Amino acid sequence: MDNVLLFPHLTFYTKEAMKRLELEVLERCSEVVENYPVIIKSKDPRLLGQGLHVRYIIDEYESLNKPATK
Repeated sequence: MDNVLLFPHLTFYTKEAMKRLELEVLERCSEVVENYPVIIKSKDPRLLGQGLHVRYIIDEYESLNKPATK
């Protein structure tokens, strides 16, 4: 295959993606410091047993459980 070029998958590595990652990390740290339930954004069912002081969000519009309060 002489006409094929292979490149690593680097679509996440944009300025916007890195800024979003930085902001989300700071938000999670802030939740811990302020004793708010930590938001976990994942569809991985293995994470559902992480504890009571956790809020799970599948995507921006859907939450697996009611928003927790302090």
